[in-house]
Amino acid sequence: MQWVHIVDFKKPGPTTLIIWWVHGNEIVWEKAIAYLTKKIETLVVGWKIITLQANLEGKKMNKRYIDHDLNRAFASEDTGWSYEIGRAHEIKEFFKEIPIDYAFDLHSTPSKSDPMILCTSQPSSLALASKMPIHHVVQWLIESVEGMSLLKYFQPRLKLGMAFECGCHEDDATIAIGKEIIDTIIDFHQGKELPSQNDQMKIWITDIVYTSDPDFVYTKPYQWFEMVEKWEVWWVDSMWEHSFEVSKIIVIPNTMIAQDLEKQSKTWVAYFWDNIKDK
Repeated sequence: MQWVHIVDFKKPGPTTLIIWWVHGNEIVWEKAIAYLTKKIETLVVGWKIITLQANLEGKKMNKRYIDHDLNRAFASEDTGWSYEIGRAHEIKEFFKEIPIDYAFDLHSTPSKSDPMILCTSQPSSLALASKMPIHHVVQWLIESVEGMSLLKYFQPRLKLGMAFECGCHEDDATIAIGKEIIDTIIDFHQGKELPSQNDQMKIWITDIVYTSDPDFVYTKPYQWFEMVEKWEVWWVDSMWEHSFEVSKIIVIPNTMIAQDLEKQSKTWVAYFWDNIKDK
């Protein structure tokens, strides 16, 4: 099957799922897959590796999605009214009887962005994230965002899971980050001692902000992980000037058009986080 590749080392051990191309325009992963394939040819370990290329039509057309975001389509039991709904159903059926222990979901972004790890709620996910070569580690986004993502769908079956936003589609640094993630995943499975990344910023979701107001505008060009001070007016719309009563960290301050399963458009404005280093 062209969208799933299984490498079974025929020894007792965990099953690991590595997910690529949930969004079809994340073109950097061709080289990362080739890198992983070459790495596992030399491994002798007790585990099974499954790689999943999720959005084949989007990949062919270099489009984020065909009808709507595949990474919000896994809640529906419908099987056919859109390409992404059909793909989500096909993926769920294929993996229904396959036990998955660990899942790693790799993404890139259309504009320049700071890499970050999005952990599932298991403490084991945060523990492994602290060994990953990425500065920003975020917990509770996967559980909080609207719709059912692929990783959120698998989460009840997992010992740990995480998604990665590795940087811009077109940036060579994104491929380098992807290769470092692959190296860390392989070292983790081989039981190697992994150094802690002591300078990481670990952050916890507190608010998700959406708007469909066409008059929405930021008050300045906010950068990823920029601090919004107490009572600072950070965006305005036709009704209000918006601020918080405490300082917040803004993440993903670019607007994105997200279509839900009823095809009602809205603008995905921003996420806000508190620091969780001491939680």
